[in-house]
Amino acid sequence: MPGGSVNAANGDYAFAAGRKANAEGNGTFVWGDSSDNGVTATQDDEFKVQAGGGAVIFSSSDHSSGVNLRSGSGSWSAWSTRASKANVEAVDPETVLDGVESLDISTWNYRAQGAETRHMGPMAEEFAEAFGLGADDERISNVDADGVAFAAIQGLAERLDEREARVEELESENEELRDRLSALEARVESMATTDGAASDPALADD
Repeated sequence: MPGGSVNAANGDYAFAAGRKANAEGNGTFVWGDSSDNGVTATQDDEFKVQAGGGAVIFSSSDHSSGVNLRSGSGSWSAWSTRASKANVEAVDPETVLDGVESLDISTWNYRAQGAETRHMGPMAEEFAEAFGLGADDERISNVDADGVAFAAIQGLAERLDEREARVEELESENEELRDRLSALEARVESMATTDGAASDPALADD
């Protein structure tokens, strides 16, 4: 225990700091914030942090990249401002959609996690081959997965717009054909009536 208040490191190789942090398991690391709510780690080799004000992890020394878990939030936010990016290139959404369609999506479990905890997604190797994204072919970054999903949705929207335009074009052509057919039917009916009148002797005498 390096300091703080009301902390306890009862496990072997355990670390407890802050306020009301209890490290009961072996090899555990526990940090308690200034609140009156205690935090306890009982599982061996567990890393547990209580941070009511949120958490920030910078992956660059100039603070231009990293992740932020805001106070009260349940998900990490990644730095994604235009100022933090370089070599920006537009993508073709339909090409991305083709790549998504080529992926094998499976359910699976991590070997270290157990078969009872299922996940869904592609394999990192196939994802890297299809899109050329990420630092290697062993991991899929959340920002890349999200970007591919956004682009694929745009590609699907473009295809739907194209098909909708084609449907409208075909409907217009069908309407024109129906009008022409109606005109032809009316003409045939008129001709039939005229021919019938000409072949009737009573009408002919008149």
